[in-house]
Amino acid sequence: PDLTAAPLDPRAAEALHAARRPARDDAVDAYAAAHSSREPAVVEACRLDALARYPAAAHMCSGHAQGLLLATLCRLMRCESALELGTFCGYGTLWLASATKTKVVTVDRDPRAAAVAASHFARAAREEAWAAVVQVDADRADYLASDRAVDDGPHDLIYVDCDKKGYAKIFDAILDRGLLKPGGAAVFDNTLWKGKVVD
Repeated sequence: PDLTAAPLDPRAAEALHAARRPARDDAVDAYAAAHSSREPAVVEACRLDALARYPAAAHMCSGHAQGLLLATLCRLMRCESALELGTFCGYGTLWLASATKTKVVTVDRDPRAAAVAASHFARAAREEAWAAVVQVDADRADYLASDRAVDDGPHDLIYVDCDKKGYAKIFDAILDRGLLKPGGAAVFDNTLWKGKVVD
């Protein structure tokens, strides 16, 4: 990819200060990936593009095992519609779209990362018979408070991967606004927050 076309993601600054994962965690991830279904080509291209464009922030891609888990949940639930809060470059979105029947609505406020994601969504639309991806350029709080959020839903699965400190408010908004179908699942990333939850 043309790295000069994408200015540094503003979230990369935070990532530069984040502690690196131990090598053992990387080895466990590699083992899980080697013994799981492969990434579809479109999904792999998205991951590699995010790594090339945003090397310090590429950890924000959900990851192979996590993406496969999201797709598996969607398949088990026979998911018609999914909502994702926190798109980044669209890696998790593509996994959701690969296993959702109708649509995936994905919300992020970073227009630069959204432009990268849009290119991968366009490729998926050309090459795969996956669910349609609807991108929303908005802050998650503004979106959740809007009429559009209600009109877009309710959803079978909601995947939350943004604003870690705001998870309680996001959870309340999802329930209060009726965004989740009865029997649906809300999946929150990073709830263990690198083990710090025990503190």
